[in-house]
Amino acid sequence: MTSTKAINFVAIMQIEEDAYCFTIPDLPGFTAQIDTDEATDLAEVKGIAEDVLAEHLGALIDAGKPLPTPRSLGIIDVNWVLQRRKGEDGVFIVLTGRPRATAPTRFNVSMDSSTLSRIDEAAKARGMTRSAYLAEAALAYG
Repeated sequence: MTSTKAINFVAIMQIEEDAYCFTIPDLPGFTAQIDTDEATDLAEVKGIAEDVLAEHLGALIDAGKPLPTPRSLGIIDVNWVLQRRKGEDGVFIVLTGRPRATAPTRFNVSMDSSTLSRIDEAAKARGMTRSAYLAEAALAYG
């Protein structure tokens, strides 16, 4: 799979003492750890994990590797997954990966500080980075 469309993966989210940790059974090597100080609610935590997932998928694309085809929760052997996690508690959550088609390009944008503040607030409310928010807004607009 080499598409850049959104891909839904079943992930395991574990809540540690000071972090939210994500792994994806269908994506060996993927982990995301979000400090509890960095995010305050589940939507924000999920958004950050999805940004990490998008970067991971982008790295696979950059390396010329195929993107894995995710399985549904009904197909994943839940008991096997939890046993591999050494009996640790976790919840299953769907993370949506939106891999980028090419490597990101850095650019400068000038705008007034109040507009930038509104962008940052909107991005944070959606659990996104400023760059991800601006890219998604541009794609939705045009």
